[in-house]
Amino acid sequence: MNRRYEQQRIDEIIGEAALALLQQAGPVTLRALVAQLQNMEKLANTSDRRKDIVLAINEVRMSAKSANVGLPHESREQEDKEHHTFLKALSSTNSRKH
Repeated sequence: MNRRYEQQRIDEIIGEAALALLQQAGPVTLRALVAQLQNMEKLANTSDRRKDIVLAINEVRMSAKSANVGLPHESREQEDKEHHTFLKALSSTNSRKH
């Protein structure tokens, strides 16, 4: 598989998981994102989709590790900071009103 295509699929899957979290109006944290991806993996219909979701989970975990954000022991303060930062970035990238 082309690396660019694979990365695009991973990005789309992470986006799907983030959108699902936003629609649930729950916290958008790395822990919640990984949990959502794991749920998506369980519900995946094909082995290719499952494989792509596993790659997405690994990418989120590696990003967290390189950013020195601990997934297993996140504090509530860290979760709130990530949630605020994520929402701020999301709102600044799309100023169009629906």
